Amino acid sequence: MSDLFGDDGIVTSNDTIDFNLKSENLCNKYPIITDYYTKRLKNRLFHHVNRPLKNSSNPDRLWTNNNCESMNHRFKIATDWKPQILPELLTKIFDITKLHFIDIRRSIYGQGNYELSELFQKIYTSPYIWGTKTPEEKDKLYKKVLAHKTLTDKMIFSSNGKLVIPNVKRLARKPGQRHRPKSAAARTMPRFVK
Repeated sequence: MSDLFGDDGIVTSNDTIDFNLKSENLCNKYPIITDYYTKRLKNRLFHHVNRPLKNSSNPDRLWTNNNCESMNHRFKIATDWKPQILPELLTKIFDITKLHFIDIRRSIYGQGNYELSELFQKIYTSPYIWGTKTPEEKDKLYKKVLAHKTLTDKMIFSSNGKLVIPNVKRLARKPGQRHRPKSAAARTMPRFVK
């Protein structure tokens, strides 16, 4: 692990030549992993770890957990890992989601758990200027982030604008799952009826 992710590991290589040299040294040091490393891991490390580390202003932000698993864990903690009745569950989901929207708002002035991507850098405001703005001006900037074209193109809004859901091309299905026609359902009835 230290040969891959350590301070002088493969992912910290300065250029492609250094990356290939360190990769070759790793394969010579551990011949048992050579096949797996060259076929599956090497390109992924280069394109998804080494390059982003060099191009990122804050490399610690790249080492994040899967967002879905993270949210799943938050929901489980909020429900104490127990089934909930629907109104209580919805209240807890609303509270967690509300916290995320507060973090999105805080990202406008560089605070909180999120940071603005390059797409939204024009909206960024220093914390000092943010403090001098009126609540209406703050809301206007916040709505500008939420109404950005790249976000609204992927969302469906309710007629009153209070509900927003992602726009998906089709419903998700498990691999191999198919729609059963009614005639197939009829064939599953018992043969002998008393």
